[in-house]
Amino acid sequence: MKRIFFLLILSPCYGTLFGVKKMPKKLLDVLSPAHSSHQLISELTSRRLQQEETNVSCSLCGSYDLIGSNIWFDDYNCSTVDQLVQAATTTEECSLLKPAINNCCDTPPQYQCQEQIRSSIIDGLDFTVSPIRSILEPYNITVDFTYHTVEEMNVQLGYSNVLSTIYLTWKDDRLKWDIDDDKCTYFIPVRASYDAELTEIWVPDLDLLNRIDGLSNFRDEQALVGNDGTVYWLRSGTLRAFCQFTGLAKIPYDTIGCQFIFGPGEANRFLNFNYEIDPTKENGISFGNFEPTYNEYVIDATKSYGDKDDVSGYLYFN
Repeated sequence: MKRIFFLLILSPCYGTLFGVKKMPKKLLDVLSPAHSSHQLISELTSRRLQQEETNVSCSLCGSYDLIGSNIWFDDYNCSTVDQLVQAATTTEECSLLKPAINNCCDTPPQYQCQEQIRSSIIDGLDFTVSPIRSILEPYNITVDFTYHTVEEMNVQLGYSNVLSTIYLTWKDDRLKWDIDDDKCTYFIPVRASYDAELTEIWVPDLDLLNRIDGLSNFRDEQALVGNDGTVYWLRSGTLRAFCQFTGLAKIPYDTIGCQFIFGPGEANRFLNFNYEIDPTKENGISFGNFEPTYNEYVIDATKSYGDKDDVSGYLYFN
């Protein structure tokens, strides 16, 4: 069994790849009602006990009935959450707890809520225009890459097939909405694709530059859009890249290296897109749990890491 490490280089506008068939923990954390709320609830509980007055009128359910006995998360039932929402002193605090509306309020069917949101933010959206505000300000896109396995390594022909998942996160202010009686949910699924005929939103045009088959060959998957405008897009597939292999001198006893290079399309190469390695990843890269019964090549995790060149803005994955 031979070992291999992958060197992935990404330009300032270049992303990385990541992958698991299951949903990443980061996305699960975002979808969890506890996300960004635990500390806030503690603060609001203390504030309510102190009977602080506030000029902010914040209602959890609005005109809908409260289902007080439901549990939102941990030991917080919906009656408690409703009281805490009323204790909010800023609109930001109010909005952080509003996602509880789906668990705690007798709202209309979710499809009706989503239809209202889609009609207000998706219909009429020009997805060919990027959400970048100014070329003077970096537009951040977080890239999470999880490696699964090497499907094929052809040293003679100079290519490698890698099963992987890429998970991109970015923020599009045009997709924001306030949770209210009509727009009564905090996440909606949307069609996302590199194909202009299939997508409903703008997506980064990141792709493998030394590709035989790149990200554009991945199967299209729906993205999730949060009410704060954050987009979560996860796709899995096989990357096939031309490789300038390293470590061939001592084969079959040495570790082989293959380089992957990612970047944007020519049209966006000079815009200020800033692809960032997911800061929660140790060494800047993840590894999936896929374990083939037999594989001639396996990843050498001890030699794999991610880094960024401060001068060029390239991201290196070794």
